[in-house]
Amino acid sequence: FVLIGALVGLLLLGGVATFIVMLATRHRPEPPQPRWRAEGRGALLVFLGWLVAFFVFNNLAALLLRPLPGGGLWAVPLGYAAHATFGVWLLLRVEGLSFGELVAQVVPRARLGKALLWAPGFLGLAALCVLIVALAMVPALKGQANPQQEILDLIRNAKGTPLQAVLFLTVAGLAPCFEELMFRGYLLSWSGPRWGAAWSLAATSLLFGFIHLQPLALPVLATLGFVLGLAVRRSGSLWTSVLVHACWNGSVFLLMKLG
Repeated sequence: FVLIGALVGLLLLGGVATFIVMLATRHRPEPPQPRWRAEGRGALLVFLGWLVAFFVFNNLAALLLRPLPGGGLWAVPLGYAAHATFGVWLLLRVEGLSFGELVAQVVPRARLGKALLWAPGFLGLAALCVLIVALAMVPALKGQANPQQEILDLIRNAKGTPLQAVLFLTVAGLAPCFEELMFRGYLLSWSGPRWGAAWSLAATSLLFGFIHLQPLALPVLATLGFVLGLAVRRSGSLWTSVLVHACWNGSVFLLMKLG
């Protein structure tokens, strides 16, 4: 517990330091963001098409696997893999890109080192901001169930090494990669030049919170999404937000299993 406390304290200090650096360098030009060909109708098709697939594939996986032992839990990674694959395919079709061209746009090799350097600081900033928002929400949530109880129950109920490993890879690997591609890699960089940086950050952060379908957790999730958006805009690479998101989800998963 002492070691965990020290690590959390160090993480929060890193978040404070990152916030100070962000303020001190706020007038510095940001790295170029990806440029997308689709106009409003195309971008809307990508998001709404994926959103429909999100509900269809998740429910279909649950329906197909329900009769099997532990099928409800196995349906989570299967449904996620299906709708994420469809979302990437739809994005490639609308933008007329190959998968390699898409990767080159959102994770340019030239910015890899900078992305890795920024990741620990933004992880600390995310922890700091989420902690502040969570503490501010305590009076409003008094007497309410944990806003993320469904996810916590899912993690705790997973039994057996194969299922736990697949769930962990989905939560800490697939989910961060796809969600960062959709929300920060595509929607944020698409809307930035059209709506302005502040509005695009606000809109994509709220969308990120809404898509998790946890109304009481919306302020926390939107705050996390906002910091992830800042990370991408500052580093110019999706790797920063992917790493922060993966560490966040992975830490929550492991803490729930240990608890």
